[in-house]
Amino acid sequence: HVVALLAVTGQIRTMATQNHLFVALFVFTLAAQALAVCHCGDNDATAGNCSLKLHVCGCLRHVVDIEYKGTAEEKHSGKSADASWYGSSKSAGEHAVVKLFEGPLGPGTCNCQNLSSPVGNCSFRFDICFMFNDTSTLEKKQPSFRAWATDITHNRVGTVSKYADPSAAATAAAKAIFAQYPDEAKLCGLGAPPAGDVWMKLEEAVAYRAPHV
Repeated sequence: HVVALLAVTGQIRTMATQNHLFVALFVFTLAAQALAVCHCGDNDATAGNCSLKLHVCGCLRHVVDIEYKGTAEEKHSGKSADASWYGSSKSAGEHAVVKLFEGPLGPGTCNCQNLSSPVGNCSFRFDICFMFNDTSTLEKKQPSFRAWATDITHNRVGTVSKYADPSAAATAAAKAIFAQYPDEAKLCGLGAPPAGDVWMKLEEAVAYRAPHV
């Protein structure tokens, strides 16, 4: 009887251990499934001439926390940017939009204008694009500007970003070329450094062609 009792006790202990393992495995499986659960939705938005599609997902992470990730896509070009993880769907969507305008969207896209203007004897092309420094300026519709200046004559490029004024951004991009290439002023028939009226004329030319939100 003692032997039989010990055998039964051993079986009970084995079953208990197996049950604990089963419960642990069950909990782990639920947690893994929870991490994969996301509920997503789409919305349309506009910024200036840009038509955007926002795809935002709320996902159960770390078993109990719901966090959000978003993708902002510019419909015409198909360019997009992602942002994660944030405490609200609004924040995820807004961060994705900010990243879209500060990254993938550039010359030739919906947020940009271009113009040509001489700088001295050189032919320059300017691409000026609006962007947003952060989600706060996005909400307030207060864009900043980045610009590319291209000396077409000598195939040289300068770029700057986060300027409050578009014409100032274009001028700064041109100045970046002159700063990078010491012979630029001579090649363009200008003094070194170029006189202030050169930049004043350029800013006046750019002011009428800047992109707007």
